[in-house]
Amino acid sequence: DTAGKPWGLHPSFAATKPLFDSGELAFLANVGSLVEPVRKSEVGYPGGKPLPPYLYSHNDQQRQWMRGHATGTHAANGWGGLCGDRMATLNTGLMALPPTISIFGNNLYQSGASVLPYAIASSGPSQLARMSSTGSTADAARLAALNELLNAGQGQVMRSRYAELGRTSTLVNTTLRTALDPVNGGDIATVFPAEQLAGQLRMIARMIKVSQSASIGHKRQIFFAGLGGFDTHDNQMDPTRHAALLSQVAGGLVAFRAALQEIGMLNRVTTFTMSDFGRTLNSNGNGTDHAWGGVQLVMGGTAANGGSLQGRRVWGDYPLLELDGEQSMGRGRMIPTTSIQQYGATLGSWLGVGDADLATTLPGLGNFATPRMGFLS
Repeated sequence: DTAGKPWGLHPSFAATKPLFDSGELAFLANVGSLVEPVRKSEVGYPGGKPLPPYLYSHNDQQRQWMRGHATGTHAANGWGGLCGDRMATLNTGLMALPPTISIFGNNLYQSGASVLPYAIASSGPSQLARMSSTGSTADAARLAALNELLNAGQGQVMRSRYAELGRTSTLVNTTLRTALDPVNGGDIATVFPAEQLAGQLRMIARMIKVSQSASIGHKRQIFFAGLGGFDTHDNQMDPTRHAALLSQVAGGLVAFRAALQEIGMLNRVTTFTMSDFGRTLNSNGNGTDHAWGGVQLVMGGTAANGGSLQGRRVWGDYPLLELDGEQSMGRGRMIPTTSIQQYGATLGSWLGVGDADLATTLPGLGNFATPRMGFLS
């Protein structure tokens, strides 16, 4: 790490070690939700520094990670979506397809002021049931009737908006299904593990590939995948739980990296993790409980080979792992030393968002002396 201390990987995560050794993987130490930098001595007394609301609450901390800040608890936009707002004009092809694409359902992170996440399954875009211009006569009639309804003048704002969403969804689905068809070169050869996260990453790799085609023509995209189950209050040492989840992440990342190399996009994609909080250092007897700061990872083409990642190191300040030390709120709940805003600003800047826009995309960024970190050039 930055202090010269060596660290190790969980055995179930060992598949990623070659990526780390080659500089294509980096870790971020002690990242979490912060209003401003804070030390243990500044917490809890009258006039002490403000803390993020609802610490140790999963849904609240998830929302803060997705919003990119610990203020405005009812804000409806995420920092991925706000970055997408500013990057959407670079996608001059299939304009109806938003730059924010989710393989893990609707989410706050990708919701901007003008863009909303376009959700598809790991198997690809869904198809209209019993409506097709190439099917039976009845299928064609149903499709024609739907199009007539969607293209009719509505005369009311909500109905007009609903019809617009219907038209654009039909257009995007049709275009994507055609582009992703293996007959049209929309598949990839890289073999992925038959697991949930790997399936999502495989579809993302295919989407990145076809998005470079003339029919879609996108230059900036933000994808969202997800994997739950890390809230291991019980049975943490069961090999089917924490270890199996880490193995799923490692296997998915290794395959995704191979797929990006296959399609020639290794140096143009950055993959990163977000997780609501770390775990207590001590055990509750059968597992661990909710904490605060945690470790995240970033994967991408190494700067030495034409990419942007400054890998093969642990960025940030790795805390002394004490249950009640200077950086711990008790039980090893580590006070973050890197904020979500600094993490997001580094990634948003790499994507092309300007400094002024980063300040509004990630409120509170100015509270930190180093707004951006050095892990991406």
